[in-house]
Parts: sequence; structure tokens; C-alpha cells
Amino acid sequence: MIFWKQDEFTYPVGEPLFIPNPEGVEEDDGIVICSFVDIRPDQKDFLLFLNKDMTELGRATFDQEIPIAYHGVFLKSSSQVQEIQNYPKKSNSDN
Repeated sequence: MIFWKQDEFTYPVGEPLFIPNPEGVEEDDGIVICSFVDIRPDQKDFLLFLNKDMTELGRATFDQEIPIAYHGVFLKSSSQVQEIQNYPKKSNSDN
């Protein structure tokens, strides 16, 4: 089993979410995102992006607390949802 650990101050606060690569070949082609909290004062919550061997690809930090669960995220407009859902789709000629 492979796992990610930063330090004794950082803890996951939500379930990891696997996002498959739409052009992936192998079953585990994609990234894992997970929200974390740093319990030290003046530290920010962040989302961590990992590849299949759990090496860090990047992170997003926030000025405020982020929701513990992804399904608790509120989006102000449908245009934000559109951007998330519009993955490049393969046409029948691409198969």
C-alpha cells in the first residue's frame, strides 16, 4: 500500500477523490485529490493533487476554510459547473 504523509500537523479532512484521465490507458491513469487541514496557527487548508504513485503534483491553498466534503461545495453560477463538467469528449471518429 502506498500513502502520502507530509508531517504531524497535516491531516486529511475528507475522502480522497480519484479523477480518471479521459485519455488514460491503464486503470489507475488519473489523479487523486484530497482536502487537508494544517492544525498550526495561521496555516491554510489546501487541496493536494497526487499521481498514481502518490507523489505530489501540486496543491491549491485557500484564504478561508474549505468544506470538508466535496459534495458540500456551493457554486454561485451554473457557468462554474459547466467548466468542471466540460471534459474534452471523444468523437466517434476518434475510436
